[in-house]
Amino acid sequence: MKDFLISYNKADVSWAKWIAWQLEDQGYTTILQAWDFRPGSNFVLEMQKAMEHSSRTIAVLSPDYLTSRFTQPEWAAAFAEDPTGEKGLLVPIRVRDCEPKGLIPQIIYVDLVGIMESAARLELIEGVDKHRAKPVVAPSFPGTLHDAATKPRYPGALPRIWNVPHNRNPNFTGRDEVLTDLHANLVNAQSASPVQVIHGLGGVGKTQIAVEYAYLNVADYDVVWWMRAEESSTLASDFANLATELSLPQQDAQDQRVIVDAVRKWLGHNGDWLIVFDNARSAEDLGNFIPQGSTGHMVVTSRNPNWKGVARSIPLDVLTSEEAASFILKRTGQDKDASGLAEALGFLPLALEQAGAYIEETGRSIAEYLELFGHYQIELLGRGNIPTLYPATVRTTWQISFQAAMEDCPIVTGVLGLIGFLAPDKIPRSLLTSIVKISTPPEDRELIQLHVDTAVASLRRYSLVDIVNNELSVHRLVLAICRDTFKSLAENLAAGVVGIINSVFPLESDDPRNWNECSSLLPHAFAAITYAEQLDQVFYPLSELLNKIATYFIGRGEYQDAKLQLEHALRIVVSIYGENAESVADIRSNLGVVCHYLGDDTAALEHTAKAIEINKRQRGQSDPSIGMLMNTLGLISSAAGRSEEALARYTEANEIAEANYGPDDLRVAITLDNIGCVLIDLRRIEEALQHFKRAQRIVENAHGNEHPQLVHHLGHIANVYAIKGRLSKALAKAGRALLLTQKFYGDRHSSVAVARLNLGIILRDLSDFGQARKEITQALEVLRESSGDNSPETLRAQRILAGLPEDNRA
Repeated sequence: MKDFLISYNKADVSWAKWIAWQLEDQGYTTILQAWDFRPGSNFVLEMQKAMEHSSRTIAVLSPDYLTSRFTQPEWAAAFAEDPTGEKGLLVPIRVRDCEPKGLIPQIIYVDLVGIMESAARLELIEGVDKHRAKPVVAPSFPGTLHDAATKPRYPGALPRIWNVPHNRNPNFTGRDEVLTDLHANLVNAQSASPVQVIHGLGGVGKTQIAVEYAYLNVADYDVVWWMRAEESSTLASDFANLATELSLPQQDAQDQRVIVDAVRKWLGHNGDWLIVFDNARSAEDLGNFIPQGSTGHMVVTSRNPNWKGVARSIPLDVLTSEEAASFILKRTGQDKDASGLAEALGFLPLALEQAGAYIEETGRSIAEYLELFGHYQIELLGRGNIPTLYPATVRTTWQISFQAAMEDCPIVTGVLGLIGFLAPDKIPRSLLTSIVKISTPPEDRELIQLHVDTAVASLRRYSLVDIVNNELSVHRLVLAICRDTFKSLAENLAAGVVGIINSVFPLESDDPRNWNECSSLLPHAFAAITYAEQLDQVFYPLSELLNKIATYFIGRGEYQDAKLQLEHALRIVVSIYGENAESVADIRSNLGVVCHYLGDDTAALEHTAKAIEINKRQRGQSDPSIGMLMNTLGLISSAAGRSEEALARYTEANEIAEANYGPDDLRVAITLDNIGCVLIDLRRIEEALQHFKRAQRIVENAHGNEHPQLVHHLGHIANVYAIKGRLSKALAKAGRALLLTQKFYGDRHSSVAVARLNLGIILRDLSDFGQARKEITQALEVLRESSGDNSPETLRAQRILAGLPEDNRA
């Protein structure tokens, strides 16, 4: 017959083990599920047998125990035999805050909540033995390694062998999924020597995770040892110190390799230990320190993501926006503007901690810090007001990484200087290669791709860049510090970088087939332009690149954005060459078109007239640019109702185009189409149709029956058929034009809106007023978005919609 059956919930297993150990150490016998129920046995039968063969029952009270339906039969049996408690058959022991209800409160319980281990042991022994009056004095902890590794610890106490150098962070926030994955991977690892690597950017919180994990799971380990793994000398030293704590015979050996080998062997033959290798450089550096055949756990923190084949890894990203805002609230006690600060700092834990420390020290509000950060970003990132858990500021942390990467690969210096010109996300490797080439000696350019790959590998080793789908990304604060660190180098590279981006940005950026490439390059083009101007570097490729960007926006029907870029380009080119340069005329030419589409024909005429004056003086009367400008004048004249004047302008533009490009060029097709439009206004319908058909043939002969330019010609042919009363044919042409336009431009483009408007007009003429109203309403919505309320097409759509009768058909 055993003295005690210890009844507990699995959440309190560490308490149950501690209680059982103390009782058996005092000479009692116990039955404990964790020790006495072996795999393969029947739990119900084992429990029934335990209750029958135990004199008394201990109930380990906690919230989980009191709400569990599985523990009730265990204490209820003892209570039934001794309902008054006179025999002491049921001994409740409270280990966590809870309020016993029902029958249990009738029996006085032993309360261990909130007291030290020595006092708790005394309470326990006195509580189970009514006849003993003499108090039991707790013996000192045994000094042998065997006891430290096998004796259950007082729950919550640190293991005797513990050297984690950081206190638990009271502001630790979030990371629940990472901690859960880390624990699950370690516990469920198939390897006899499970290693988990937490890798990520400097300052992202890798060490914080390791510290929190150690404290969170302290009950699972009897040895927790922290290794400073960045340098081989400190790593070996920390290993040697563990030998001393373990009292290994080799602890005093002269050869440190002997000590390291002894520790590895001990770890390989013992369990219930946790080793943290903090800030390891590579798997190779840890090769001589990782034990084999162990049952312990190893956590590695590293900036290097390359651990495949050696360990499982968990990439650590920045905090989520919610986690970051929660941290700021906990750190500063301020909620207002917390989300804005989190976003400004890129959700990086180290930057958030620095900001929190600054706010705490200075008594400033978050809004005030944000204003300062906008002016003194680099200075604030370099301030040292951070806790001891962080060895360096954000700026210093990454500058150390820069230096290490440059030592690994000399070309990294140039790459870091060049990356500063780019946007932080989705940097095409091909673009980086092209840019790096400008700072590479001619004799090395044949191997440029290999050089770039080597540099990228080095940067990735320190988590300074990430790579997904052959595109690189950089944290925005890394980019800021990179720009500050390599500013003098960047000043010499600015013209070359902008020139490269300008050379790869598609010339025909208004062509929908080039839009994916334009969209990919656009953020990097803007970043390069902005950074070059911050460096006071102004040169012609800046304006040329802005002109291409504007042409892209014109093609997409985003005229206001196009106007902003063209005005920017004009300021640059005038500052370099003055008002009368040919490049000034090219930009003013595009501005004339954009202003016309935005409904500002006064400005359109001014820009166009100045461009014509410059080009005639610089290039002569028959230059192709004059033809383009005549087209713009024709558009303006036509919109003002001056059809004869418009016809003269378009005819002159057509003559110049045919003389320069030949009769079958796409640019000739454009002028023919414009002439056809004004011929309709002059009621010369058959002539208009012939011009439109000739334009269609030119495009189809050159590019087949699917080309963006075709949509205009088909739409205009549909209008002619509608005027001639051939509505079925008009509807077919208009429908094809709309489908082609949607294919090339999507649904929210001005060209699609115009095609939809033309279709609506034909439907109106067919008396299908309901469908006509639907098409024209959709067209008007898009035209207002793309061209504004005062553009000619917007006003036209409004007039037609207002004149539609109701659809009275059944």
